[in-house]
Amino acid sequence: MTAHRVLGRVVAGSALGWCLGGVVGAAAGAMGLTLAAPWWARRGAASSAASLPDDLAELVELAARASRSGLSLPQALADAAEAVAGRAGGLVAELLAVARSVPLARACRTWAAQHREPGVPLVAAAIGVAASGSGSSARALEAAARTLRDRRAGLAEVHAWSTQARASAVLLALTPLALAAVTVAARPGSLAAVAGQPAALASVAAGLCADGVGAWWMLRLVSRARELA
Repeated sequence: MTAHRVLGRVVAGSALGWCLGGVVGAAAGAMGLTLAAPWWARRGAASSAASLPDDLAELVELAARASRSGLSLPQALADAAEAVAGRAGGLVAELLAVARSVPLARACRTWAAQHREPGVPLVAAAIGVAASGSGSSARALEAAARTLRDRRAGLAEVHAWSTQARASAVLLALTPLALAAVTVAARPGSLAAVAGQPAALASVAAGLCADGVGAWWMLRLVSRARELA
Protein backbone atom coordinates (compact mmCIF):
# COMPACT_ATOMS: atom_id res chain seq x y z
CA MET A 1 0.00 0.00 0.00
CA THR A 2 1.57 3.27 -1.10
CA ALA A 3 1.62 6.44 0.98
CA HIS A 4 -0.44 8.50 -1.47
CA ARG A 5 -3.21 5.91 -1.46
CA VAL A 6 -3.36 5.91 2.33
CA LEU A 7 -3.40 9.73 2.37
CA GLY A 8 -6.17 9.78 -0.22
CA ARG A 9 -8.29 7.42 1.85
CA VAL A 10 -7.71 9.46 5.00
CA VAL A 11 -8.69 12.70 3.25
CA ALA A 12 -11.76 11.18 1.60
CA GLY A 13 -12.90 9.50 4.80
CA SER A 14 -12.34 12.65 6.82
CA ALA A 15 -14.30 14.81 4.37
CA LEU A 16 -17.24 12.41 4.31
CA GLY A 17 -17.18 11.99 8.08
CA TRP A 18 -17.01 15.76 8.64
CA CYS A 19 -20.14 16.27 6.57
CA LEU A 20 -21.98 13.63 8.57
CA GLY A 21 -20.69 14.12 12.09
CA GLY A 22 -18.20 16.94 12.52
CA VAL A 23 -14.88 16.24 14.20
CA VAL A 24 -15.86 12.84 15.54
CA GLY A 25 -17.33 11.84 12.18
CA ALA A 26 -14.16 12.96 10.40
CA ALA A 27 -12.01 10.81 12.65
CA ALA A 28 -14.34 7.83 12.27
CA GLY A 29 -14.52 8.26 8.50
CA ALA A 30 -10.75 8.48 8.11
CA MET A 31 -10.14 5.35 10.17
CA GLY A 32 -13.03 3.43 8.65
CA LEU A 33 -12.12 4.07 5.01
CA THR A 34 -8.43 3.39 5.64
CA LEU A 35 -9.23 0.00 7.18
CA ALA A 36 -12.08 -0.95 4.85
CA ALA A 37 -10.50 -0.23 1.46
CA PRO A 38 -7.67 -2.81 1.67
CA TRP A 39 -10.08 -5.39 3.09
CA TRP A 40 -12.50 -4.88 0.20
CA ALA A 41 -9.68 -5.20 -2.35
CA ARG A 42 -8.48 -8.45 -0.78
CA ARG A 43 -12.00 -9.82 -0.62
CA GLY A 44 -12.30 -10.26 -4.39
CA ALA A 45 -8.93 -11.95 -4.72
CA ALA A 46 -9.61 -14.22 -1.75
CA SER A 47 -12.98 -15.24 -3.17
CA SER A 48 -11.41 -16.29 -6.46
CA ALA A 49 -8.63 -18.25 -4.74
CA ALA A 50 -11.10 -19.94 -2.37
CA SER A 51 -13.15 -21.39 -5.25
CA LEU A 52 -10.13 -22.97 -6.95
CA PRO A 53 -9.90 -26.11 -4.72
CA ASP A 54 -13.60 -26.85 -5.31
CA ASP A 55 -13.17 -26.43 -9.06
CA LEU A 56 -10.09 -28.67 -9.04
CA ALA A 57 -11.98 -31.31 -7.04
CA GLU A 58 -14.80 -31.27 -9.57
CA LEU A 59 -12.31 -31.48 -12.42
CA VAL A 60 -10.41 -34.48 -11.10
CA GLU A 61 -13.68 -36.24 -10.27
CA LEU A 62 -14.79 -35.80 -13.88
CA ALA A 63 -11.40 -37.01 -15.06
CA ALA A 64 -11.68 -40.08 -12.81
CA ARG A 65 -15.08 -40.97 -14.29
CA ALA A 66 -13.77 -40.51 -17.81
CA SER A 67 -10.75 -42.67 -16.97
CA ARG A 68 -13.02 -45.43 -15.67
CA SER A 69 -14.99 -45.28 -18.92
CA GLY A 70 -11.85 -46.20 -20.86
CA LEU A 71 -10.30 -42.88 -21.88
CA SER A 72 -6.57 -42.35 -21.51
CA LEU A 73 -5.47 -40.14 -18.64
CA PRO A 74 -4.48 -37.15 -20.86
CA GLN A 75 -7.77 -37.34 -22.75
CA ALA A 76 -9.76 -37.66 -19.54
CA LEU A 77 -8.02 -34.59 -18.12
CA ALA A 78 -8.54 -32.64 -21.35
CA ASP A 79 -12.28 -33.39 -21.39
CA ALA A 80 -12.61 -32.48 -17.71
CA ALA A 81 -10.71 -29.21 -18.24
CA GLU A 82 -13.10 -28.25 -21.03
CA ALA A 83 -16.11 -29.08 -18.86
CA VAL A 84 -14.97 -27.14 -15.79
CA ALA A 85 -13.22 -24.24 -17.57
CA GLY A 86 -12.36 -21.22 -15.39
CA ARG A 87 -9.05 -21.05 -13.56
CA ALA A 88 -8.95 -24.77 -12.79
CA GLY A 89 -9.54 -25.72 -16.41
CA GLY A 90 -6.89 -23.30 -17.58
CA LEU A 91 -4.33 -24.70 -15.16
CA VAL A 92 -4.90 -28.28 -16.27
CA ALA A 93 -4.85 -27.24 -19.93
CA GLU A 94 -1.47 -25.65 -19.27
CA LEU A 95 -0.27 -28.90 -17.68
CA LEU A 96 -1.36 -30.89 -20.72
CA ALA A 97 0.41 -28.44 -23.01
CA VAL A 98 3.66 -29.02 -21.12
CA ALA A 99 3.05 -32.79 -21.24
CA ARG A 100 3.16 -32.74 -25.04
CA SER A 101 6.94 -32.40 -24.92
CA VAL A 102 7.77 -34.31 -21.71
CA PRO A 103 6.22 -37.26 -19.86
CA LEU A 104 3.10 -36.34 -17.90
CA ALA A 105 4.63 -37.32 -14.54
CA ARG A 106 7.57 -34.97 -15.12
CA ALA A 107 5.25 -32.24 -16.38
CA CYS A 108 3.33 -32.49 -13.10
CA ARG A 109 6.44 -31.68 -11.08
CA THR A 110 7.19 -28.63 -13.22
CA TRP A 111 3.56 -27.53 -13.11
CA ALA A 112 3.34 -27.83 -9.32
CA ALA A 113 6.56 -25.82 -8.89
CA GLN A 114 5.20 -23.00 -11.07
CA HIS A 115 1.75 -22.78 -9.48
CA ARG A 116 1.41 -22.69 -5.71
CA GLU A 117 -2.31 -21.96 -5.57
CA PRO A 118 -4.36 -23.98 -3.06
CA GLY A 119 -4.98 -27.50 -4.28
CA VAL A 120 -2.58 -27.46 -7.21
CA PRO A 121 0.29 -29.40 -5.54
CA LEU A 122 -2.12 -32.13 -4.40
CA VAL A 123 -3.69 -32.45 -7.85
CA ALA A 124 -0.24 -32.53 -9.43
CA ALA A 125 0.81 -35.34 -7.11
CA ALA A 126 -2.36 -37.33 -7.85
CA ILE A 127 -1.97 -36.94 -11.61
CA GLY A 128 1.71 -37.84 -11.30
CA VAL A 129 0.84 -41.06 -9.45
CA ALA A 130 -1.84 -41.86 -12.01
CA ALA A 131 0.55 -41.20 -14.90
CA SER A 132 3.31 -43.35 -13.40
CA GLY A 133 1.14 -46.45 -13.64
CA SER A 134 1.78 -47.40 -9.99
CA GLY A 135 -1.94 -47.68 -9.30
CA SER A 136 -5.41 -47.01 -10.61
CA SER A 137 -5.54 -43.54 -12.10
CA ALA A 138 -9.22 -43.20 -11.20
CA ARG A 139 -8.59 -44.07 -7.54
CA ALA A 140 -5.72 -41.58 -7.29
CA LEU A 141 -7.84 -38.79 -8.75
CA GLU A 142 -10.84 -39.60 -6.58
CA ALA A 143 -8.67 -39.62 -3.45
CA ALA A 144 -7.34 -36.17 -4.39
CA ALA A 145 -10.89 -34.88 -4.87
CA ARG A 146 -11.97 -36.16 -1.44
CA THR A 147 -8.94 -34.58 0.21
CA LEU A 148 -9.60 -31.25 -1.48
CA ARG A 149 -13.20 -31.24 -0.30
CA ASP A 150 -12.21 -32.17 3.26
CA ARG A 151 -9.67 -29.35 3.33
CA ARG A 152 -12.28 -26.96 1.97
CA ALA A 153 -14.69 -27.91 4.75
CA GLY A 154 -11.99 -27.25 7.35
CA LEU A 155 -11.15 -23.89 5.82
CA ALA A 156 -14.83 -22.95 5.78
CA GLU A 157 -14.98 -23.53 9.53
CA VAL A 158 -11.86 -21.41 10.06
CA HIS A 159 -13.40 -18.71 7.89
CA ALA A 160 -16.59 -18.70 9.98
CA TRP A 161 -14.67 -18.32 13.24
CA SER A 162 -12.38 -15.64 11.81
CA THR A 163 -15.38 -13.70 10.48
CA GLN A 164 -16.83 -13.60 13.99
CA ALA A 165 -13.47 -12.48 15.38
CA ARG A 166 -13.21 -9.75 12.74
CA ALA A 167 -16.69 -8.50 13.57
CA SER A 168 -15.79 -8.39 17.26
CA ALA A 169 -12.62 -6.44 16.49
CA VAL A 170 -14.53 -3.89 14.41
CA LEU A 171 -17.16 -3.55 17.15
CA LEU A 172 -14.49 -2.93 19.78
CA ALA A 173 -12.85 -0.30 17.59
CA LEU A 174 -16.09 1.53 16.78
CA THR A 175 -17.58 1.48 20.29
CA PRO A 176 -15.51 4.45 21.60
CA LEU A 177 -16.40 6.46 18.50
CA ALA A 178 -20.08 5.66 18.92
CA LEU A 179 -19.98 6.70 22.56
CA ALA A 180 -18.26 9.93 21.60
CA ALA A 181 -20.90 10.64 18.95
CA VAL A 182 -23.69 10.01 21.48
CA THR A 183 -22.01 12.33 23.98
CA VAL A 184 -21.68 15.12 21.41
CA ALA A 185 -25.30 14.67 20.35
CA ALA A 186 -26.54 14.75 23.96
CA ARG A 187 -24.33 17.69 24.98
CA PRO A 188 -23.66 19.91 21.97
CA GLY A 189 -21.49 22.24 24.03
CA SER A 190 -19.01 19.51 24.91
CA LEU A 191 -17.43 19.58 21.44
CA ALA A 192 -16.72 23.30 21.67
CA ALA A 193 -15.29 22.84 25.16
CA VAL A 194 -12.90 20.15 23.96
CA ALA A 195 -11.91 22.17 20.89
CA GLY A 196 -10.91 25.08 23.11
CA GLN A 197 -8.47 23.09 25.23
CA PRO A 198 -5.21 21.89 23.62
CA ALA A 199 -4.74 19.22 26.27
CA ALA A 200 -8.20 17.83 25.61
CA LEU A 201 -7.57 17.80 21.86
CA ALA A 202 -4.28 15.99 22.38
CA SER A 203 -6.04 13.43 24.57
CA VAL A 204 -8.72 12.84 21.91
CA ALA A 205 -6.06 12.50 19.20
CA ALA A 206 -4.08 10.03 21.30
CA GLY A 207 -7.21 8.01 21.98
CA LEU A 208 -8.11 7.89 18.30
CA CYS A 209 -4.59 6.80 17.41
CA ALA A 210 -4.64 4.08 20.05
CA ASP A 211 -8.05 2.93 18.88
CA GLY A 212 -6.86 2.79 15.26
CA VAL A 213 -3.69 0.89 16.14
CA GLY A 214 -5.69 -1.56 18.25
CA ALA A 215 -8.14 -2.16 15.40
CA TRP A 216 -5.32 -2.66 12.92
CA TRP A 217 -3.55 -5.12 15.22
CA MET A 218 -6.67 -7.18 15.94
CA LEU A 219 -7.54 -7.41 12.24
CA ARG A 220 -3.96 -8.35 11.44
CA LEU A 221 -4.07 -11.19 13.97
CA VAL A 222 -7.30 -12.49 12.46
CA SER A 223 -5.90 -12.30 8.93
CA ARG A 224 -2.73 -14.07 10.01
CA ALA A 225 -4.74 -16.89 11.57
CA ARG A 226 -6.64 -17.35 8.31
CA GLU A 227 -3.40 -17.43 6.31
CA LEU A 228 -1.97 -20.15 8.55
CA ALA A 229 -5.09 -22.31 8.28
